[in-house]
Amino acid sequence: MDKRAVVIGGGPSGLAMTKELNQVGFEVACFDNGKAIGGVWDWAWDSLVMTSSSTMSAFSDYPSKDEKMWSKKECNDYLNSYVDHFGIRSLIHVNQAVIKATRVRNQQDDYWYWQVTTRHNETGQETLHEAGSLFVCTGNNHVPRMVNFEGIETYQGDMMHTKEYTGDHSIFANKDILTVGMGESGADLSLAAAKVAKSCQMSIRNSSGWVGPRLRKGIPADYMTSRILWGIPRVAAPIQSLLMSTGDKTFGETKILKTMGEYNRGVVTKCNPLGAWGTHGTKSTGFIEAIVNHGATIVPGISRVGPKKRVEFTDGSISNHVDMIVLNTGFLQDFEFLQPDPEDHEFIASVEAMRQLHLWKRTLPLNFDQTRLGFIGVFFRPTFGSQLPSAEMQARVASAALLEVSGRQDLAHIPVLPRSREAMRLQIVLGVQQSCSQYADDASNKKIGDFYLYMNDMAITLGVHPGTFWEILFRDPALALCLFWGCFSAPQFRLKGRMATPEVARDAIVRKIHPAWFLSARLYRIAIVTRLVSALLFTVVAILDFVTFGAIESIRVMKRTLQTPGTTVALNDLSVSELEKEIRVNERIWSTASFVARACQPRNGNAAHNDCNASSCNHPDTKILDASGLKPMKISV
Repeated sequence: MDKRAVVIGGGPSGLAMTKELNQVGFEVACFDNGKAIGGVWDWAWDSLVMTSSSTMSAFSDYPSKDEKMWSKKECNDYLNSYVDHFGIRSLIHVNQAVIKATRVRNQQDDYWYWQVTTRHNETGQETLHEAGSLFVCTGNNHVPRMVNFEGIETYQGDMMHTKEYTGDHSIFANKDILTVGMGESGADLSLAAAKVAKSCQMSIRNSSGWVGPRLRKGIPADYMTSRILWGIPRVAAPIQSLLMSTGDKTFGETKILKTMGEYNRGVVTKCNPLGAWGTHGTKSTGFIEAIVNHGATIVPGISRVGPKKRVEFTDGSISNHVDMIVLNTGFLQDFEFLQPDPEDHEFIASVEAMRQLHLWKRTLPLNFDQTRLGFIGVFFRPTFGSQLPSAEMQARVASAALLEVSGRQDLAHIPVLPRSREAMRLQIVLGVQQSCSQYADDASNKKIGDFYLYMNDMAITLGVHPGTFWEILFRDPALALCLFWGCFSAPQFRLKGRMATPEVARDAIVRKIHPAWFLSARLYRIAIVTRLVSALLFTVVAILDFVTFGAIESIRVMKRTLQTPGTTVALNDLSVSELEKEIRVNERIWSTASFVARACQPRNGNAAHNDCNASSCNHPDTKILDASGLKPMKISV
């Protein structure tokens, strides 16, 4: 039973999880409700284009052979090629809706196991599956989030959600269109509407976040997500963001880029001083192009609709004729299939932790060793970067953790999970607090995260970080240069460690470096100026302390977290400087949460009962639940 695993979802996250589990010897069954694999890349409109490049979006051990922004079809072709390359197609069952997942207790041997019920969409036949572990990989796009505006019953115009869009622009032709919400899909649909509509208004309640183009000079713009740019200390983010936005505003090659720079400067000065490092990202200039080239306008949030085709906005202004409201309001997640038995307190605690987003590494609940329940690609959405490699990294960590709790650590090389549940609990709290402090002003901060820091942290946890710049420089100068200056892509985390493919990884990294040099010399100069002190000192410290890239920033995050008023953590009399010393001594403990939790372990075997609370964090979900029940509790370590 322990060797069986069920994966729910056949999108990119589910495919990565299925492959990782299969690769380490588990018997996997993957179920998807769709007619084919791919998730959103199967059902979305045909003209959809990714907002991250093929280089950034490809999985670490199956790099893309092209350098472009994938269309829906191209992404789907890549996923199908991935499935066939790793021979997992027979493990994936489409047209199978999971209607129930629960745990059942074996009274004789006193252990719990999973029972998953699926229903075939065409025949209606239900099938029961048993397994020792369950991984939910259903993504974010479940149920369209509809807005119940005041007066909606009196509105006589049309209303549609992004999911209903098929790519047919003619539905907007010669109409007065109002789009609501401004993420990447919202930006693309606003442009599509503005091109053919009589008029197009775009309702943005707060901000679209930091805006970036898909392409610069015909080359994917995310090729500039290098360590020299995205590895700046987050305390320097306001300066960097201000310089970047001012540079685009002043020297942008097109009017669209100049307008984008002006908009982003407003994000820094009026919304979030961290700019690109402190808010969600919209990697599409569609809505800006709609303004510049097609006369679209930005309006505030909606306060009331109707009667007839009238719409009233929060600033008191009114539009008397809106033919269609297009809701780009995202999706709600549906986990109704998770149905715990009332007596299964461990499962109940896991579900509650999931609802509050109190998951270790945004992936595993506190009591994973008991429930063997994980969430892949569900609760981490990178502001910049790509969700595919971050989901794959979660799958790699989860599969290694499952090996540990299954008693097969010999295959896992080094431990991944924290040494105790108390240490894991503290890491969860610190993770929540870091997200709060970095994305405090962003309404979407529950799921969004810093791709650069997250991938480094996960790689360090897994033992697959490529190492220090100087270590690699003396061994392979070309590779070191590409790792530092080139695109921050996933193959770098296959250079060594678990399931490494060093030759394939090196080839993918080195051959992807050249376009980045020509994308925006100005932006790189800005990055270099910003880092003249911070980055160079960062490098010097890395030389002296033998600390990998990302670890120094983790120390800074830890300092800010521990020095937040109202937050106290039991450190067994260890100062921050002593913690820094510990991270230098033990190269296996790199991430913020890992080395803090390690330091918090009692040296004499008795826990120090001090309280750690998250009262300083404005995040609405700061209660940690004890796995033995649903009562909120303070943290003691």
